[in-house]
Amino acid sequence: MHEGHADATELPCGRANIGPAIWLTLTHFSSKIKNKEGHTLKGRARVRRRGGKIENRGSQMTIVAEKRKHPRFEINQMVELTYARENFVGAKGINISENGLLCETNERMEPYTVVFMMITIEHKKKEYLMECEGVVIRSDKNKDHWDTGINITAVRNGDRGAFKEFVDSLK
Repeated sequence: MHEGHADATELPCGRANIGPAIWLTLTHFSSKIKNKEGHTLKGRARVRRRGGKIENRGSQMTIVAEKRKHPRFEINQMVELTYARENFVGAKGINISENGLLCETNERMEPYTVVFMMITIEHKKKEYLMECEGVVIRSDKNKDHWDTGINITAVRNGDRGAFKEFVDSLK
């Protein structure tokens, strides 16, 4: 059984992608199984490395699986985004991981836009300005702002260790 801590997802019997290159095959059954977290699973499950698509065959079951490579941690701070070397966008950081940032922006940012970011982090009891680059993965309208997800692709060499320590301190 593949384990994780993401939101529970209702899946039909058949196949479901629950991680990189891992597919979970769900089959019909009558017995109940509990995973290590104590969640009751209605069905048998086996994990195999294989591609495919979700095949709907009726009966439902709840699976808890983490799809992210790195866990996200809540933050509440301003982030400065720059793109096209001249456009500045103020953003409020919502959560952060070793390879990504979710922030609220006042304008939509096109997916695949390369952005330069400056984030103030606490490192060794001092505030430290971290500089990194990223790619906009998504920008979704949410009431009066846009939820913008950014994949962090490069961190200035001197900042990489401080950034990892900062994220580890949030655990």
